[in-house]
Amino acid sequence: NGGNGWGLLVTHDGGETWAAQAISIPASDCPPGLCGGSAPQFFGSTGFAPVTGSSSPMLLVTHDGGSTWSAAKLPSEAGRDPDVWFVTATVGWLVASKTDGTDVHLFETVNGARTWSPILSNLSAGTLDFVSPTMGFAASAAGLGAPVLSATTDGGRHWVTFVPVLGPFSALRVGDLGSSR
Repeated sequence: NGGNGWGLLVTHDGGETWAAQAISIPASDCPPGLCGGSAPQFFGSTGFAPVTGSSSPMLLVTHDGGSTWSAAKLPSEAGRDPDVWFVTATVGWLVASKTDGTDVHLFETVNGARTWSPILSNLSAGTLDFVSPTMGFAASAAGLGAPVLSATTDGGRHWVTFVPVLGPFSALRVGDLGSSR
């Protein structure tokens, strides 16, 4: 992991034991204490793991089931904390915005993160979750109110946004939790 204090863990016995997986990222790209990552997404032997906090946007990619990883560069607009989501070993999306939710950028790859194409869309911001190459969802916080949810059925080109109506929290009493009544 280049001495930056984080990395991926691997198991070969169904989770009984775990060992650190070697990752070759220069310390200059990932200063100690600043970098982290998300759980990898695997599709057969191909896997993707976003690196957050790096000096330049980065995605770890493996094509051998995680034995070796290489760093793929992301678009410069991805920022330091991109949200990346794949639905196959080749099709994926990346959304990034400033911490206040402005300046949103959405990208798509159809070749396993070798190249990224910008998508002009009306997405305001959010964490992505695609369930197919065309259907996806995004959620973003709206201050202390209800989260803002968005859905797409055309691969991210158009989004429909809605705010769920949440019931009053007082309708549930703490004493009711775990009750068999």
